Amino acid sequence: MKFYYYLLILLVLLVLTFPFIVKKLAEQSGWKTLAKKFPSKKDRRQIKGERLKIRSALIGGFSYRNVIRMITTKKGLVIGMTWPFKIGHDSVMIPWREFKELPPAKKGRSKRRQIEIGRPAITILDLSEKDFKELNTIIKNKPRL
Repeated sequence: MKFYYYLLILLVLLVLTFPFIVKKLAEQSGWKTLAKKFPSKKDRRQIKGERLKIRSALIGGFSYRNVIRMITTKKGLVIGMTWPFKIGHDSVMIPWREFKELPPAKKGRSKRRQIEIGRPAITILDLSEKDFKELNTIIKNKPRL
């Protein structure tokens, strides 16, 4: 019986601290700065554009695995989070001119590619080689408004 009592306490603590942890993650990764500089005027679900299959990335060195949603528009790339990670992570709309490809970097056994966001750089979007190719093809074909 004690085991379930401690398990319940742990679960309650996790639920209570989760919003603070997610907000801190937004601050540390640079997401909060992105949201201030490139706020999305609309919620991600209201934006018309091509939805990308990219779901995971490192942003500012923090892993956002299977929680990112990206939409391409004429003006830029909209990045949003799935619930419950929206806490502290407002959707952002980054203009195409704010992306800068960085030279390839090999981390461990997997090849990763990086894109700098902002001028001067605010943060780095770190993607798998496959996801990078998909996004980079789109970036190169979009006008720099």
